[in-house]
Amino acid sequence: MSNKEKIIYRYINDIYGILWSCGIDDSMYIVCLVSRFLYLKSLEDFDEDFLLNTIYHKDSDIEIPKHCNWEDLKSLDSYTFSENIEPYFNTMLIAGVPITYYNPKKRIDSLSTIYYHLFQLLDRMIFELRESYVDKEYRNEVFGDIFDGLLTQVESRRKAVVPPHIARLLCELAEVNATDDLAVPFANHGELIVEAYNKVIADNAPAIDEVTDDGFKVGHLSDAIFSVKHYREFSILGWEKDDNARLLALLNCYFHQVPLRDNILESDFSLFTYWDENRLGMFNSVVGILNVADSVGRDNSIRNVVAVLKEKGLAAVIVPDSYLFSSADRFKQNRNFLLKNNYVEAVISLPKGVFASSFNIKTSILVLSKKRKLSDNFIWFCELLNDGYSLNSQRKRNTDYPMPELLGNYRKKEDVDTSLMYSINVPISKIMEKDSVLTVFYYKGKVNKQVMEVNPVEVYKDIVELEEQISKGLNDLSKIL
Repeated sequence: MSNKEKIIYRYINDIYGILWSCGIDDSMYIVCLVSRFLYLKSLEDFDEDFLLNTIYHKDSDIEIPKHCNWEDLKSLDSYTFSENIEPYFNTMLIAGVPITYYNPKKRIDSLSTIYYHLFQLLDRMIFELRESYVDKEYRNEVFGDIFDGLLTQVESRRKAVVPPHIARLLCELAEVNATDDLAVPFANHGELIVEAYNKVIADNAPAIDEVTDDGFKVGHLSDAIFSVKHYREFSILGWEKDDNARLLALLNCYFHQVPLRDNILESDFSLFTYWDENRLGMFNSVVGILNVADSVGRDNSIRNVVAVLKEKGLAAVIVPDSYLFSSADRFKQNRNFLLKNNYVEAVISLPKGVFASSFNIKTSILVLSKKRKLSDNFIWFCELLNDGYSLNSQRKRNTDYPMPELLGNYRKKEDVDTSLMYSINVPISKIMEKDSVLTVFYYKGKVNKQVMEVNPVEVYKDIVELEEQISKGLNDLSKIL
């Protein structure tokens, strides 16, 4: 764990400790509350020119909010702090949307007693983090780093928080770039849009040796060789029907300095429940995550993803593993559709603990392509054994840079067998003979004959079903407790 990660982890634990001691245990509510303070501080640190040129733009109808004086707030005592901060909280907007948590589990009558302590903690956290940065020029990246730390603590039974390195992996697999149009049909908390932005900036920044903690290329907007206006023309269409998640997505984009548009709720996070003809063949890239809270996902989502791809387009979506082997007709028909049209480029099995903070359901990345030729009659299957982090709820780093190695093997379509991953190329004809099952475990090497006496697909189904029963039982128990 880096020094930056240790600082974030320590302070966020303290923040949650304060709020939990007051009976506030809704993590989504906590993230929105802390984000209000971060937003106030950012308005002071992001000067108006920066906001106009990076976050908003001069032709936008979005009004830049007035900010308070952070230093003046620091001079107040705990008794007068709450009455001075409340007016800002009551009028706080981001891209025209109130920073208010919708439908909390229970009403919190008063937070005035803890506002002051929360403010002091965040102030120390921001200062200490900035002191830890090697390059002080990028000091405003502190807001995105803190927000990422807050998201890791979000517990939602409906939506998974996509870790940044997995979100970036999807963008790399889908070959997102600034000259193409991107669709994010399942935007979640904005993680995929932020990482798409990071990839676009990194691809257009001067070559440097710096990489992220996960081995991806780093870029900064001030160093990029294309203008901010060019990035604003990079079309992103996002979809997220959950109000709470959509608010977090807006905040996520803002704190990571992703340019906001005045129509962001209509075009970037608009709610559409069907894919009309205007969207067919519209996008070069699609990245997303199907509802991993459900064991079977959404019936027609994959077909919709294919439908909106342009010719030569690529998509990378996370799906529940049961989608890849379920014998139910609706899922088998979708798999047959993908295979008969030669859309499946690769299937990458993710470690089960990737979404440990949200869900414990086994998932895979399905890479779909409209670039494939008739001669491309193999599919690359990969089992990622280690994504660089421990597979428990703490998700501590345990190895360096498995993602670049995975991408390298994917691009070469090599068969490998290492401590990090196992991969194999399987003929489409063989897959069609095996009920169109798209899990690597079904085609993984030769095993002991005694093991082969039991159908591995049936064993896998039984395990998944048992895990779902355990998960449901734990959820029911948590409601009682």
